[in-house]
Amino acid sequence: MSLTGIVRPYGDTTGDGRVQLSFTLPVPFGNESERALAEGAALQLAAKMGLDPAMVVHAKGMGPDFTFFIVYGRVSHLVDLSAVTVAEREFPVLPAAEVNLRIRSALGRKLVVVGACIGTDAHTVGIDAILNVKGHAGEKGLEYYREIRVVNMGSQVGVADLVVRAAAEHADAILVSQVVTQRDAHLSNTREMAAAFGAGFNSRRPLLVVGGPRFDPTMAHDLGVDKIFGRGTTPREVASYLVYALVPPQGDQGGKKGSPPQAKGSPSEASKAGRAA
Repeated sequence: MSLTGIVRPYGDTTGDGRVQLSFTLPVPFGNESERALAEGAALQLAAKMGLDPAMVVHAKGMGPDFTFFIVYGRVSHLVDLSAVTVAEREFPVLPAAEVNLRIRSALGRKLVVVGACIGTDAHTVGIDAILNVKGHAGEKGLEYYREIRVVNMGSQVGVADLVVRAAAEHADAILVSQVVTQRDAHLSNTREMAAAFGAGFNSRRPLLVVGGPRFDPTMAHDLGVDKIFGRGTTPREVASYLVYALVPPQGDQGGKKGSPPQAKGSPSEASKAGRAA
């Protein structure tokens, strides 16, 4: 199949434009009259979204005042694959041995990573999958890397506490996981963190990396962080990025043209000297 052509959704037969979607409406699904009204509301919404014809294939009450729907229907919209923008990864994914070698050769010390779930977020599965030695998807976490020292602060960590701990640990990078997204809490928490590190470290702050299933990786600049990882990220990918952003290539002390870009606000030579002192 061409990767630059025009395509339509596939349901029962090729190009039939059939799609399935789910949503919840704040309408009750109690007696017969309420159910009919609820399904009528779902079909009206589906029609306004461009599904024609549409049918409700599943409806279930969610408490006394809400109804969950699955709607199946046909859309007339086409997708132009040649107009799809794909964000290419700007760094190679390295084996653990190469990550360790580059850190040891270039820094002469361990790279320090502090991780946490900030705000009221208590979902540690994501941050643990990246940091803990057990890892994720068959890959060991950052604790497995000999040249990376990991400090996992766990869940519901206050931003102020994270800044203080980062300073105490002389952190090179901060990894923050955000799963709770109600009222865009993940965005407001990230902006608060970026502002706090900017104020606490000025231009010498650690690398700021956030991740979670609802983040848009293209929003890093808008949120004031250096990198955003979305769903499906593996520990090796994160480790490779840290090396790319913080560790110059072998034989390059940061002065050669073509070295990887130093992340905004990442530790400088002066801060490294301060650590050594």
